[in-house]
Amino acid sequence: MRVPALLALLVTTACATGGTRGDAGVRSVDAGASVGPDASAPDGAAGSRDAGPRGDAGRRDAGPPDAGARDDGGAGCVDGTHDCGGACVPDTDVATCGDRCAPCPAPAHGSATCDGTACGARCDEGYADCDGACVEDVAVEAVCDGLDDDCDGTADEGCGDGTCASPWVVPTEGTSEETFSITGGPSLGGSCDSTPGHGRVHTWIPSRSGTATVRYTNDFWPAVLVVREGGCGGTELACQRESSEWPTLERSFSVTAGTAYSITVAHGTYEGPITLTYHLTVTPP
Repeated sequence: MRVPALLALLVTTACATGGTRGDAGVRSVDAGASVGPDASAPDGAAGSRDAGPRGDAGRRDAGPPDAGARDDGGAGCVDGTHDCGGACVPDTDVATCGDRCAPCPAPAHGSATCDGTACGARCDEGYADCDGACVEDVAVEAVCDGLDDDCDGTADEGCGDGTCASPWVVPTEGTSEETFSITGGPSLGGSCDSTPGHGRVHTWIPSRSGTATVRYTNDFWPAVLVVREGGCGGTELACQRESSEWPTLERSFSVTAGTAYSITVAHGTYEGPITLTYHLTVTPP
């Protein structure tokens, strides 16, 4: 069938126009730009966005720890050492003995020692230990004052036992705050004490006449102080009883040179087995 010439002309013109419109549906892009996922890139590399090295801000440094910067209070010190100010120091050194961080004290005429646990002391040559002090290693005569003056482990050997029959001897020049103890009887008192407890007797012979003073302090109460001329049965010169806590008893009296005086200290009532401690001062004229 023949197509009229006019119709053929219209069909040809329409085809040519449609080709031109097809360009409007195509987005013109730069050949070097990336739109959407890049098919040539590995999976997950989305487009041209450069994420850079992620996680730098939170990344942990897995390098070796700085052992010197951490102060763990000594938990890292090996056996035989302990922590002092962040440093591990030896237990056996006199400067840091045991768990100390300060030097061991050294006595006069001696040096400090350490056994790894506690401080000790060693006396220099020519000196000997006596109750923690280094004293000259010479013969020391025992004095009847309730103390171990010669450091042989026994106080007042040959000085009596503090009873009426064998009293403790006070030196002629008196005593100054000497320490004594009462353990057991006898029960002693005076006119000011009707219920005497355990006590001790001292005897004293002054070398000068005049007024003497006896002062007595202790860790018990009631307390009694009795002074007599002669022995326990002699004439009473002074008697004092105190019931207040931590008492101090003191009496003055006239003495004659060469005469013996009995000084009795006692608990006001107690007669049990406990040890009582007291301090006696005898001041001569």
